Amino acid sequence: MATSQNYTTLGELFSREDEEDDEDLLTRVKAVIEKSMPDGWKEWKVIDWTKEELLGKRIDHKVLNKIRFAIPSMELVQAFYPGVTAIGEKSYKNMKLRLLDWDISRALITNPNHVAAKLRGSSAQAEIFKKAVEAVRASVYSREQISDALTTDVDSHQNRIRAYSRSNSGGSPNHGVSRKVSRKRPRLPSYSTDAQSADSPRRAYSPSPGPSERRFSSSPSYVSQKQDTDSRLSRMEGMIENLYNLIGSNKENQAEASSWRAPSPTLEDPNAQTQDWDIFSPLTKESEPAIPRPNPTLEQQGMKCQRLGEVTWNKIRYNEAMKKLQASPVFHCLRVNGTMYQNNNPSQVKDLLGKCDAAFGTITHGLLMQRLKLQDALKKVAEQHPEATKSLREMLASDSEFRSISDDLLQYTCGKRAEVIETRRKFYEPRNPVYRSILNEIPPSATHLNSRRPSKRTE
Repeated sequence: MATSQNYTTLGELFSREDEEDDEDLLTRVKAVIEKSMPDGWKEWKVIDWTKEELLGKRIDHKVLNKIRFAIPSMELVQAFYPGVTAIGEKSYKNMKLRLLDWDISRALITNPNHVAAKLRGSSAQAEIFKKAVEAVRASVYSREQISDALTTDVDSHQNRIRAYSRSNSGGSPNHGVSRKVSRKRPRLPSYSTDAQSADSPRRAYSPSPGPSERRFSSSPSYVSQKQDTDSRLSRMEGMIENLYNLIGSNKENQAEASSWRAPSPTLEDPNAQTQDWDIFSPLTKESEPAIPRPNPTLEQQGMKCQRLGEVTWNKIRYNEAMKKLQASPVFHCLRVNGTMYQNNNPSQVKDLLGKCDAAFGTITHGLLMQRLKLQDALKKVAEQHPEATKSLREMLASDSEFRSISDDLLQYTCGKRAEVIETRRKFYEPRNPVYRSILNEIPPSATHLNSRRPSKRTE
């Protein structure tokens, strides 16, 4: 459970600037948030988790699919992709991942429940927050619903319904076929008397039968046409009733949300005991990929440094840098012992392994030089500022993140070079198993693949 020191306000997160170069996009998203949230929302408290602390270094794709934000979906999509008429799975996923990078949008997560509870401090506070933004959540849709809404002209469809209703309510009963509404059909919501008398869809479709209808009511063709018309009007009336219900419910939700104020997250809901049972919800995990995806920033830097995707990918110079990093013995390609040349056969693989030996040796020397220079630089800073000595030493401690990465890189480089040296030695092994066994006991030296003297075993 997080302490009160971890809490901040949504207003403080809203005022934070983005460190990357997409400030215009963040500004548009903030405008959507500020427009849709109820009054007083900037004073609400939330725990300031980082993305890694909240969801882990690698986000489970099942959790990502369930994540929902208290931000209207249609306005959000238009902020990310102005003028778009449909949104694909990849674009929808990228939009979610970008929202998770921002503090303010990450703090507006409403689902899944365990993530929302972690942001608010408890499941009870998460439910309170959901109640506060209930009107906003009514405008949050799935990707399929968003695409359907983008490709359907909803406004023109509703305008046609309203125009049809007005034309029937204001016209004469003798214009067109009319009918009586069945009593079994559900009643409309009770509005004011004026609204019922002027705009009610039921009155629009319930004029009394005219003389022309009574005259031809016994005709079989008339009965068939009348039944077909009744069916169409019945479906149209149902659509209008649903529209009225939707408008009425939205007004009630907006009025309730605008007058609601969220209590402090430190208060406990009396129903928290019954709301905490979602901790037993089933959840499975997928196996991690064999090679994880790099940090997006490092991925871009790697593409730029290696010139991948560019025609100049093979124009990268390295001779000048190699001269500064090379050193011998130890860090250069180990030479073949003179007595082993009798087993030597020219091979491109041998030449390639020799180059790999030299490359890994040069990288190892560069890593050790880098560590030494960093240590000397920090030591000089500590001598000039003794009060910072403790903090500087902690940077190089065994449990620091920098030390861990540096040690892992050195471990990997030395291990891969050992594999290369071992493979090179096998190319020069004699066929005699006795001699081969003796040579295997002789380790490499600082200059050659085999030392001149056998190693001493330790008992």
